[in-house]
Amino acid sequence: MLIDEIVDSFKNQSRPNIRWKMVGDMYKRIDYIQKTFAGIETITEFGPFQGCSTAAWLSLRPKKFVTVDQGVSLDVDLYKKAAEEIGVDFEFRIGNDIEIDIDPCDLLFIDTVHTEDHTYKELKRHSNQVHTYLVFHDINLDRFDTLKGINKWWKDHPQWILKYQDFEDCGFMVLENKQGNL
Repeated sequence: MLIDEIVDSFKNQSRPNIRWKMVGDMYKRIDYIQKTFAGIETITEFGPFQGCSTAAWLSLRPKKFVTVDQGVSLDVDLYKKAAEEIGVDFEFRIGNDIEIDIDPCDLLFIDTVHTEDHTYKELKRHSNQVHTYLVFHDINLDRFDTLKGINKWWKDHPQWILKYQDFEDCGFMVLENKQGNL
């Protein structure tokens, strides 16, 4: 399957035309994503960039996958073809994630502008559309201010509990909605 080939090429860092320094550590998180989020039916991704996280999420074979970015670094045609092959309803949207609306989803992955203000605005605007998981890349405070925005929002949303967090390299975090509904 094409999606498996794409995932493998990220995991072993053989994917052509990728700026590997810009991928960060996302390729190291693919196994965790596949193990932890199997069975998720609807995923929205903010910030696909070159497609490493996109490949990981698509490999879960959700029913619906929407990815949003302000520009196009992603090989959209390749990912559409991979999604079609595995029966995933795939949508790529160009837009500013703090200005658009999203449909309800089981999981929202955020890897965009790593500032406190932007992350807070993303969560304030979209968290009410997320049933189960909020997932974040680039939370390491030594390098990014993403976690400051998460914490600012989180203090007023106690129904979201910490499921996973690490600060290795870029950092990764998962919040789970204990209410589990919208």
